[in-house]
Parts: sequence; C-alpha cells; structure tokens
Amino acid sequence: MSRQAETPSTWRPELPGGGRWAERLAEAIAADIASGRLRPGDQLPTQRALAKHLGITPGTVNRAYAIAERMGVVSAEVGRGTFVTATGDAAIHSTGLGKTVAINFALNYPAASDVERPLAEMLMQLSQDRNVADLMGVSPYAGRPQHRAAGARWLRHFGLSVTAEDVLLCTSVQHGLAASLAALTAPGDVVLTEALTSPSIKALAAIHQLRLVAVAGDDEGILPDALVHAQQTTGARVLYTMPSVHTPTALTMSERRRRAITAVLREQALVAIEDDAWGFMATDTPTPLQALAPEAVIYLSSFSKCLASGLRVGYVVTSSPTQRNAIASCIGATSWTPPLAAEMASRWIDDGTASSIMQRRVRAAQERQRMAVRHLASFFVPAATPAFHIWLPLPEPWRVDEFVANAEHLGVSLAPTDIFVPGREPTPHAVRVCFSAEEHVGRVEEGLGILAAMLKAGPSGYGAALHAMP
Repeated sequence: MSRQAETPSTWRPELPGGGRWAERLAEAIAADIASGRLRPGDQLPTQRALAKHLGITPGTVNRAYAIAERMGVVSAEVGRGTFVTATGDAAIHSTGLGKTVAINFALNYPAASDVERPLAEMLMQLSQDRNVADLMGVSPYAGRPQHRAAGARWLRHFGLSVTAEDVLLCTSVQHGLAASLAALTAPGDVVLTEALTSPSIKALAAIHQLRLVAVAGDDEGILPDALVHAQQTTGARVLYTMPSVHTPTALTMSERRRRAITAVLREQALVAIEDDAWGFMATDTPTPLQALAPEAVIYLSSFSKCLASGLRVGYVVTSSPTQRNAIASCIGATSWTPPLAAEMASRWIDDGTASSIMQRRVRAAQERQRMAVRHLASFFVPAATPAFHIWLPLPEPWRVDEFVANAEHLGVSLAPTDIFVPGREPTPHAVRVCFSAEEHVGRVEEGLGILAAMLKAGPSGYGAALHAMP
C-alpha cells in the first residue's frame, strides 16, 4: 500500500529541545527524513507558513532551510519551494551537520555555482573546435602570445595600459608572487610589507628564507616616511603591498598616497610587488601603482577571486625585460599555466562573460557588506570599497584567540588573526570576517547574527544570549 506523501499544508515538525531555533528546525527536518515521515519529493511548508505555526520569524526558517540544504537533505528551487532530496539512510548520516559543519567565515574565495552554465557552454564550444587538441600541447613559460594579448585587454578594466609583451601568465596571484620573489630576492633578504599582510607572503617568505619587516601605515595606506625609514634601516630591495581592498583590513590606498609611495620607490630604488587580487571590487578604479611607476612595480592579478578559484589563470605585469625574463624562468621552474585554462579565460574575456561574472561578484559583495553593517555596524567602520571581508575590532574584554575558539564552538569558522602578522609583531585583538565562501545568504545571515550576539554579550554571557536568539 503506497504512503500518502506529506505536503506543505500537513507537515509540522516536533523540535528538539535546547539550542538555536534554526539549528533545531534543521535537525527536525533531518530526523523526519530519517524516520520516513518525510520522503524524497515532499515539499516543505513555505517559510512564512511554518514561521507562523512555530511562532518564529521567516528569516529563522530561511536559515534552517539553508542548513538543511547544506546537509544535503533538501533542495530549494526558485519559484517552486523547498523539497526533500535525501533518503532516510542519507538523512541518518546527515543529522546534526547543522552543528558540525561550521559557517565558513575563514576562507576568502567566492562560491562559484553561478559559473556552471557559462562553463558548460564553453566546454561545448571547445569540444566542437577542430584545433582543441593543440591546447593540450606545450606552451612557452610566459604563455602563448594570444593569451598574453587577452590578458592585456582584460587588465584595461583595472587601469593598466600594457602590451602583450608586458604580460606573463601564471596560475594565480600566489604563483606570480612566488615567481617574482624567486627572481628578485636571495635567502636572507628582507621584504617589506604592510603592518598586517596576506598569509601568502608569510608562507612564501618561509620557503624562500626571507625576513618580513612591517611598515607602519594609516587609513590611507603605508606611510611614505615609514617606508623610507624601513628601507634605509634594513637595506630591503622589495616591498610587497596590496593597495586595493587590502587583506585583512579591506582598506584601499588613496590616490594621493599611491603617488607618494611610488615617489619613494623611485628615490630608494625599491621594487614593489603589487597584489591586486581584489582590485576588481573598486567601483571607482584607483590608479595601480604599476601605472604610476612602471619601472618600479610588478603587478599581480588573477581570476581566482573575481570568477572562480578553480580557474587557475593569472597575470604578472612588468615593463622591465630583465625582470620579465627572470620571472618567466621561475614560472617555468614551478608550474606553467595550462593552455586549455588560458584559452577558456581568454574567450570569456573577449565575449564579455568574464566581465559579467565579475560584476555579479561586486553586487554580491555589496549585498553581503550591507548585511554585515546591519548586524555589526556598532563594532566596525565599513570600508568605502565593497569587499567580501571586513576587519572587526573586538571590544574588551574579548581576546582574539578566545573569540575565534568560541565562535568555532558555536558553528562559525574564523581564521586566526596571527596568520596576518609579519615577523614577531604583536597580534591585534581583531578578526577578519569573510562572507564569500558561503553560497547561501541565509548561512551568512546566521553567522553574522552569532558574531553580533557574542560581541554584545561578552565572553561571560555570550552563551546564554545565543540560546535566546530566535
């Protein structure tokens, strides 16, 4: 005898006791799937109807459905509703994942599900290309000429006017940085950085046996006088900097400060490595350091942040033939860019797909930054440029290690702040909060709510405050 499927009008959950409403509701969904009360194809109630029945807000139901979707037991279909997708056995193994799969505020890579359709279309085009097999062959270390030319066209979006000859292909900003450091430094050298800096340069400095020295800055960026002092006292020949949407602070260096810094580069015979991984976020494109001082700046960019982290194509720009040859050799000694990936990126540049996806990333960052302001406005000052991360100072008596550990316990993963501190500088009591890796805005909203409750309640009272959250 066939069983009558539950419908949106008849299914009502019995919530387990304790914990936050969203997690309790997600657990109830998984439990009813495991018991057979809900089966694949059943439609869950609308968020409004279930919220009214349970006496909670529709936003809380939305967060619960997002947790259940992350668990893999339901699927939301735009315009239709939310449907059960898992079998009872799958639900048994998924029960409780709402608590154990942390909301990812640690990694700063964009979710890329929106590239699925253009990717399928691109692969179809390539499959019909009679010369596609050539893309599996060997390429010059610097990249094929047509791919370097496409890179030059793409970089015009960011204020660079360069030729194909100036552009070298790499697999990512980190790969370009590794090759540049290998070409410009020797073991034991000093590399100057901002007072807080990217974990990438720290990891590479350890590999290359380099010493990082922090340069003081303010809200406009590195201080010119501090840069002069650091160079003269250390003898450094290289500066690594991220002037646009800096990691981890999200600050963007002012135009005035950029011109002052490039003047110092010339005066002190310094070479700057400009990391522009997040520069695409700037709605009013600031002038890159490379455009202000081409002879003194190596520029790095890639598609990892603006398109998809799995599209391993990036660009190194230098106007110096000597630097170009040295960096190309170091690229070849590590990992040259696959021609197939470079061809895909080049076609997306020329047909407008890359620009369209990039614009969606900017809009998503703006939306999520507004969410962060709604939850955390009293605790941080939003950067003028939209970003997928914020720098959140912690009010006393929170200590940074304690805050990160307790957030993890409550289901929110944050990167430890000391990964951004060069050398033996003190670690500030602040955290970087990234909201790009989570695909569902409901999980972002939930995570921001948890952090806001922690900040308001303090170390001694945050637990009780969270359990009272709807």
